Amino acid sequence: MTILNSLVGLYERLAADETAPTVGFSRENISYAVVLSPAGKVEDVQDIRDTAGGKPRPSRRDVPRAVSRTGQPLPNFLWDNTAFALGVKSEEPDPAKREQVALKVKVKHAAFKDFHRQLLATCEDHGARAFLRFLDRWRAADFEKLRYAEDMRDANVVFRIDGAGFLHERPFVRDIWLKNLEQGEKGLCLVTGERAAIARLHPP
Repeated sequence: MTILNSLVGLYERLAADETAPTVGFSRENISYAVVLSPAGKVEDVQDIRDTAGGKPRPSRRDVPRAVSRTGQPLPNFLWDNTAFALGVKSEEPDPAKREQVALKVKVKHAAFKDFHRQLLATCEDHGARAFLRFLDRWRAADFEKLRYAEDMRDANVVFRIDGAGFLHERPFVRDIWLKNLEQGEKGLCLVTGERAAIARLHPP
């Protein structure tokens, strides 16, 4: 067994006992959960920050692997900062730049919506359908009505269905995400011996 084989085995053991995220996922700072009704209406916002140390700070949660942004408005799957997920960010202090910043936020939110409409188009999971309805009905102007609106600006948010778990943890939705990662040219892995999609970019 090579060192690389041993490292793969170690990672699989760490993922099994949740010490490390599973393949295709990463551990990210998440602060709030947007709660949706089956009709896609925002029912509530939950503060899911870690308060163990007294002062609230983002909690570390396993979510679909973060994208690598190199100047492109690439959205994350079923989580992101409020600019992408809700079309809202903190106000630009320089009045001369506000219009430009507002336009960039619109582009980011549009990319977030288009990405999820494409990936979840054929998913029959009722949570996924509720999320697509949310994308259709959500307006950034409604942000100020949300609980924790001011504190939530620029923070990372996830989504959940009222009375159920997080959307990114639903089995059918996870399968769609993993299949999306498998797209592309296939090759033989010299470590595991399995055929899989060749990674164009590797996470840090």
